[in-house]
Amino acid sequence: MSVDLSPGITFTTVNGYRRFDALEIFDADGGPAWYLEFAEDAKGDQWSHESRFAFDGPKYRASFGWNAFFENGSQRVPFSTEEGTYIACSIATAYQPFRTALNGAGIPTGPGCVAANGTIPAATRATAILTGGRSTQIPYSSEFTNYGNNDTYSVFADATYIPIPALELTAGARILIEDRQSGYSSIQPNSQILAALGVRTSLLGTANTNGVKFEADQSFAAILPRFNALLKLDDDVSLYGTISKGRRSPVVQLAALNAVNGVRPNLQIVPEENVWNYEGGIKGRVGPFTGAASVFYQTYDGFQVSVNEVNPANGAVVAVTRSAGSAKNVGVELEGNLALGQYLSVFGTFAYLDGGIADQPAGTFAGNRFRLQPSTTASGGATLRLPLGGAVFYATPSANYRSKVFFELPNSAAISQRGYTLVNLRAGIELADGRYRVGGFARNLTNKRYLIDAGNTGGGFGIPTYIAGEPRFYGVELGAKF
Repeated sequence: MSVDLSPGITFTTVNGYRRFDALEIFDADGGPAWYLEFAEDAKGDQWSHESRFAFDGPKYRASFGWNAFFENGSQRVPFSTEEGTYIACSIATAYQPFRTALNGAGIPTGPGCVAANGTIPAATRATAILTGGRSTQIPYSSEFTNYGNNDTYSVFADATYIPIPALELTAGARILIEDRQSGYSSIQPNSQILAALGVRTSLLGTANTNGVKFEADQSFAAILPRFNALLKLDDDVSLYGTISKGRRSPVVQLAALNAVNGVRPNLQIVPEENVWNYEGGIKGRVGPFTGAASVFYQTYDGFQVSVNEVNPANGAVVAVTRSAGSAKNVGVELEGNLALGQYLSVFGTFAYLDGGIADQPAGTFAGNRFRLQPSTTASGGATLRLPLGGAVFYATPSANYRSKVFFELPNSAAISQRGYTLVNLRAGIELADGRYRVGGFARNLTNKRYLIDAGNTGGGFGIPTYIAGEPRFYGVELGAKF
């Protein structure tokens, strides 16, 4: 809703509500064996509100306002497996008797438990060997639930001064106040096979709260300033520069492994992640060419990463958030479009990024590149629009290149994707001044094989799950405007 209170003064308010209830069931190991069967049952409510006053004058623009965001959600994670299969693949490497018994029977353990064809030899024999033939299959199921209740309040203001028509100077800031609450509960029965050996623990090695919910909460505050300058060299070309501070909120997490026999788990606070961003560039048009060029430098303090950590006592893997310390990111981005006559234009983009964790102090993540960030990306193509009587033939061939990326921290060559290029094509006919369209498209025209992610849930158990990119995909599209 927007209301003009008087000339040059406007009040705007935006309010929203969102509710979600989603259940996903997936096979985390990606193979036919009963090994890592998971589900994610996520529910939550989100409320948001923002109000803003805006002022507009010949030499200035300004605004101030406030907003609030409230979120209450939960994530329940059921798990199912067969005990012998799970022990062979995830636990045997930590228990010498298991490893000796299974390897002696010709059953590979640890990451090697998955054969080249995707099968798991242990799936049909491990339980019988570990129980001395008393059982051939022992089902196991458990679950844990994470809870989050986050309330965020902020006030903000910014002002732009226009000393001359060609120059605009802007300064602003946002003040944040956050109340964050985390909760955890679990139902993790003891393993039958491990119990027979006197080891009283769940198969995953995680805590069993018997459904009791443990909670921890903390409040935080921050001030986030920003500064911006815009210089118009003429009506078509502008220079800009900006300095701003960003922030990722602190993480309130519980050391759930300590939540045993009613003992309150330890509260762990992962410090906030702060980033200062410095950027400058040029945008504009020169004759038939339009384009932009920019360079930026980002410095991070308390860079947060999500990692899988192994409990040395029982081999259990737990996903936690940690601070990797300082990091930096330097980048250059270029884009342009050149009209080659009335019917043909060519376009292209290029970006170079050099980002990663600082080399010092030495540690697990020192010198690692950011996940999912290639050092070089580039794209190029052409757009042809050719009149044919009362119709227009259009075609847009393009190619996109992406250099090597790592999918996890710490970086691992096995959890990465080397550089690749994808070729795409879109073409067709437009009729009746563009009201109707008949065309076709093809993505990944050369059927390039590549990965879009790796590691994931399976990676936490020593067998990374690889997600393939889209193969050659083509189709026909029909369009109409009324």
